[in-house]
Amino acid sequence: MKAWKITELGSVDVMKFVDDFPIPEMNSTDILVKNKAVGSNPIDFKARTSGPGEASEDNPRIVGWDAAGVVEQVGSDVVGFSVGDEVYYAGNIMRQLGSYAEFTAVDYRIVGKKPKSLSWAEASTIPLVAITAWETMKEDMCVEEGSEILIINGAGGLGCMAIQLAKQLGLTVIATASRQETVAFCKKMGADHVITHREPLAPQLEKLGYAKGVRY
Repeated sequence: MKAWKITELGSVDVMKFVDDFPIPEMNSTDILVKNKAVGSNPIDFKARTSGPGEASEDNPRIVGWDAAGVVEQVGSDVVGFSVGDEVYYAGNIMRQLGSYAEFTAVDYRIVGKKPKSLSWAEASTIPLVAITAWETMKEDMCVEEGSEILIINGAGGLGCMAIQLAKQLGLTVIATASRQETVAFCKKMGADHVITHREPLAPQLEKLGYAKGVRY
């Protein structure tokens, strides 16, 4: 298969494009996805430069974890997925072979059906930021409906996803942004209020009626 492999850790120069990389072997709970689009995240850079894991000629690595594609094959213990399904996923960073490739083997339990309203490119950008936003708000912060949340850099990749999820969870969203276009983007994502992070936040929150700060 076609893939971007690395045989040593380092800068982007260590990435090598090949067209004869073996298709990944599957576990019983894996599905084999033929990737149509791949997302790029800071974790890809970190994994390429410092691991976890190693890379060598005998044990090359493929980085990348966000992707969207079509199910090519399913393992014997896979439930809920069939060949031909359109899916998206954020893979397991501990596996040696990631998504910068034509095919990726990924555990079906961390795969979702791709929304029909999204293009391949759009879908491939969502998994990791969506998981991060959801786990932060639901599992770590345990947010409650009717409360308020302050989201710093609301126009960023994580910030814009957090705004949308927070609104779905019934929160009042105060986002920060510093430019006219990013302020407009935060409002488009659903932010109730947008303040600037280039000025002290407390006085701005007080003007919005949150003199004692926000709950989250």
